[in-house]
Amino acid sequence: MNNASIILDDPTWVIVAKGVLVFALCVVLTLLSVWGERRIVARMQMRMGPNRVGPFGLVQALADGVKLALKEDIIPAAADRAVFVIAPIISVTTCFMAFAVIPLTGEVNFFGEQTIMQLTDLPVGVLYVLATASIGVYGIVLAGWSSGSTYPLLGGLRSSAQVISSNCYGTFICWCIYLCRIHVNWRHNCCAINLVECCCSFPFICNLCHFYGG
Repeated sequence: MNNASIILDDPTWVIVAKGVLVFALCVVLTLLSVWGERRIVARMQMRMGPNRVGPFGLVQALADGVKLALKEDIIPAAADRAVFVIAPIISVTTCFMAFAVIPLTGEVNFFGEQTIMQLTDLPVGVLYVLATASIGVYGIVLAGWSSGSTYPLLGGLRSSAQVISSNCYGTFICWCIYLCRIHVNWRHNCCAINLVECCCSFPFICNLCHFYGG
């Protein structure tokens, strides 16, 4: 039984549980990324960084998120209200949509059910991740444009340029992995789990050493 068949046999409660786990993983990764960035930048600038809330300041990002959620929601008078509200939803939604096809584990026993910690398995999973990540750029641009001010628009354009550049080298990295494989069937091997299995295979490591060494 292939991965897609195993995922299709999941009962509803397993699908809901995996969705909650993916959401929790995205939140935890975001908190750890913010904490790591602030600690590293603080060390570069000879500062301490977050070290008060929780052990090593790990809960600081969570406290900042709760504070941000509880703040008064102010919409500028000149803003396009509909786009101003929809723009951040676009960016957040595309992030969770991309994680839907990323495999977290292989086949596991989840409370008596054989499943894979992956919400869905698409034959073009890698292309799907790259496409949804690129759609997230629209949320950044629209957020700056809908504010009705020049400086937020310039900030949105700057941030969108950064995201586009990161998507470009992320795309090149994915294609380099496929090019280092011995046999590539683009019709069947472009799903995300095949990309992960490819990175763990011995022939891929040998081809990667040959690719960079010769």
